[in-house]
Amino acid sequence: MRALSAIRSYDSGIPAFLHNRPPKFIEHCLPRLPPAVNIPPDHVIEVAHGLFTVHSESVADMQYRVHLKSTEAITAPACECTDWCRRHLPCKHMLAVMTLHPHWTWDNLPHHYTSLAQFQLDPDLMEAVQQTVSVSDVIAEEVHGQPDDTEQQQQQDVQSGNEPRSTTAPEVPVPPATGIQKKVRLHLSQLASLSYKVSDIDCLKRVVDALTVLQQDMRTNAASDRAFLILRQSVEDTVSYLPTVRCTAD
Repeated sequence: MRALSAIRSYDSGIPAFLHNRPPKFIEHCLPRLPPAVNIPPDHVIEVAHGLFTVHSESVADMQYRVHLKSTEAITAPACECTDWCRRHLPCKHMLAVMTLHPHWTWDNLPHHYTSLAQFQLDPDLMEAVQQTVSVSDVIAEEVHGQPDDTEQQQQQDVQSGNEPRSTTAPEVPVPPATGIQKKVRLHLSQLASLSYKVSDIDCLKRVVDALTVLQQDMRTNAASDRAFLILRQSVEDTVSYLPTVRCTAD
């Protein structure tokens, strides 16, 4: 949640493509970017559209070929270095290309790669969770932090002959199945990573067939937008239960 630009501000030295990204991805990239790593501009040469050679900083006369988006790397970028081969995350050579050649940015990389789950945050889910947490805090403060006001109201109701008001706060709705949803996204992310390493056509066809069936099942059971409207209305109803709550700015 702290990685969202709506909640925190980013240092001017952090590239725009790292804004609103998972913390682990940011932590991976920063040690491979200037000023942590400085590769001279003449060590990065574009030899074809989307194909570069980058001189090694540790081994003389060694070069790495970096594919950002070419006929040889349609669905994913690639580099010949060990760092890329181990992690399949942007290496210092790939980041040097994007730093020194502004016309090649993160958005120019293949969409199949940049849309992977490990590079994404879910702002809508974060906002819903934040709203739920905020309402929970307000209810806790009202119920536990002001017992005297509640008792006085109950005494006034008794004296006036009215039925005492209930002091039980309504249950705050929590998005269902959140834990299992995370497991589904984790498995999909792992499958996406493995797809780059599997070349057996029969295996890939079996995976595609299985995923097609699962996708249809998910689409059939997917919640409509009305489910989110019901959650929002329920939260608003909960807030209306607290007429005396005062909100102050931090």
